[in-house]
Amino acid sequence: MTGDIGLDVAADPGVLSAASAADPVVAPLNRHQVKRLRFYFQQGRHSLSYTPDSIDLDLIALKTIVLEATGSGYTKIKITELGLATLHQRRQNDLSVRQVHHDLGGRVAEYLREQGRITWENIQFKNLMASEDLKTSGGEPYQFWKHVRPDVFSIAPTLDMKTANPCVHEVKVSRADFLSDKAKPEKRQAYAMLAQAVYYVAPEGMIQLHELPKEVGLLVEVKAGQFTLVKRARKNKMTLQPHHFLNLIVKPGQYPENYGI
Repeated sequence: MTGDIGLDVAADPGVLSAASAADPVVAPLNRHQVKRLRFYFQQGRHSLSYTPDSIDLDLIALKTIVLEATGSGYTKIKITELGLATLHQRRQNDLSVRQVHHDLGGRVAEYLREQGRITWENIQFKNLMASEDLKTSGGEPYQFWKHVRPDVFSIAPTLDMKTANPCVHEVKVSRADFLSDKAKPEKRQAYAMLAQAVYYVAPEGMIQLHELPKEVGLLVEVKAGQFTLVKRARKNKMTLQPHHFLNLIVKPGQYPENYGI
């Protein structure tokens, strides 16, 4: 079926009906199907030229969308109550995972402050990167700024840059998140430009030593707020740049409780 397809929602996009909100049954969608369903929801009632594909067929079979012919010569896609309930449940799950991630990040930051370090959570930095493929007109590697946002960044409380020992701690609360992050060497390369050591932080038993990239360390939480160093990170020779320090000034960090006493 090809042509103009209008998008519609079978219920108020902002509010689920009482029946669907109370009904725990949701459709077993994979991530590609969820992405498509979210796309339809975000489009609202706007029409577009679109050709249904196998993902749409699956969504129809799973009763999360329906196709309806209209008198205007195009087909309307409607998200069903089950589709809305599924999106709502996925959102609740995502919020729950984010909260678990945020809470673990807060606990590891507190642990690092207990070790005498100054911490920043979810602070954004930018690094000047060089492209391996793109060249300037003069034949030099094309340079660009790349933003990176470590879960926890920390330094030792010192005025000597040589002993600041900047570290990054990346929080992982699921196997999927860890494996996805492990498959991104460019992210670790970006961290290497602002940290002498990079660690994964995870619940005990979630990450095995043999799975770690060789340069990354591992800190595990054995009980809430109690951490054990399983593997020390390989030290990376680097120096923080002035633009890194500007970030640390603009967003002040949290200091150890007895700092300055």
